[in-house]
Amino acid sequence: MLQAELRGKTATASGDDTRLEDTLTSAVVGGLAYLPRVALGAVLATTFPDVDWRTVDLDRATFQFWPSFSDGTEPDVLLTVGQRLIVVEAKYRSGFGVRQLEREWEGAHELAAARGADEVLLLALTASTSGEPTEVAQLRTKVGGGSRVAHVSWHVLAGVLEGVDLETAGAERLRDDIVAVMERRGVRHVYTGIELEDWWLVSAAQRTARERVYPQVAALARELQQSLEPDGVRWGVREDKIVHHHSTSLGLPASWARSYLQLPFWPRDFPVKGRGTSWWATFHVLLDFLQGDISVGYLTRPQTVTAARTDWAALVPQLLRATHSLDASWRITTSHGNLAVPDQSTHPGEWREEELRASIARPASHIVLERRVALPDLTSGELGRRMILETIRMVRDNPVWLPPGSGGLLPDPAPEDLPVADDEALQAAESEAVEDAGRSHGG
Repeated sequence: MLQAELRGKTATASGDDTRLEDTLTSAVVGGLAYLPRVALGAVLATTFPDVDWRTVDLDRATFQFWPSFSDGTEPDVLLTVGQRLIVVEAKYRSGFGVRQLEREWEGAHELAAARGADEVLLLALTASTSGEPTEVAQLRTKVGGGSRVAHVSWHVLAGVLEGVDLETAGAERLRDDIVAVMERRGVRHVYTGIELEDWWLVSAAQRTARERVYPQVAALARELQQSLEPDGVRWGVREDKIVHHHSTSLGLPASWARSYLQLPFWPRDFPVKGRGTSWWATFHVLLDFLQGDISVGYLTRPQTVTAARTDWAALVPQLLRATHSLDASWRITTSHGNLAVPDQSTHPGEWREEELRASIARPASHIVLERRVALPDLTSGELGRRMILETIRMVRDNPVWLPPGSGGLLPDPAPEDLPVADDEALQAAESEAVEDAGRSHGG
């Protein structure tokens, strides 16, 4: 389980909080069962400091995972240490159920009476580092549990394990893997410093972007705006802004960097009602800082997973048929949240229908019909203009690529004053999609 977790082979992107909790509990507490019992002693001494934990009892301790009490309640772990039963309820993202801790406390006392155990303890293990959850304090007050009801965060648990002298290299490797799992899941946070060289690279990159790169991007955007206007193609959002991506979530630090700048365009005779709110599509020139090249193409996305599995799934055969004969420079790319991090990208003729259905049914999915251009090859805005017009022509000839609910092509050009899209709503929707995608991948 530990190696599967560390290599991303478990269902950390399933979106099922119960499975995520179970796999984390199995990897961490299950791993603890195989460490020298000095590690268990350190954890229990931290969480229940008033108890005298005897070495002989720790050596004989047993771990029972997901036992079932008489009323059907299933705590995550039941530890038996000497004459004490310790209920461990672990949470990752979800909260406690109705009377969950109380039911586990009652079930453990019933079991203790049957076994002749002397005492019941309850330990709540959660991701919270800002104090114990309300449910723990409420249980302590209700049952008069005192120090027998305790809470510890995954972060503190990792720190306790790291502070234990395990004596053997094999035990230390196992402990390091357990802590690494907690770090991968985002419940262990340790600042180890920033290399000065890395800091100056970031600082230099920011200055270069401000002084030399972004002004040229703005010049490209202006040139494309002016050159495409006679072709009936206008700027693709309501205000004079570009679309960009970065996250500010503490749970997604890898997404803080500005991954791309997107220059959006939209033909006047294409649908506009609901664009940016109830559906989205755009033609773009996208400067991809992560891949190091430029995408010129057409982007669209389902609004919800439900829509993707119904309306969009039914269109997949037509989408592929409409594009399978395009030349080898074209590809269909799917991404989830961050357009600069593709999930799968290949020529339309090489996609299998079931693969595309599965990809677009993931949260925050985007579908891009694109061609990639190396930065040195984009020597002027004219190449971008021609590629945009070719992409528009392809979609115009195959309107199946317009999102369900968009209404299809307009019979006449849209009036000049007809709004194109609400760029603030678009930006908010894209940011929310990024956050959702990050959460669905385990943070």
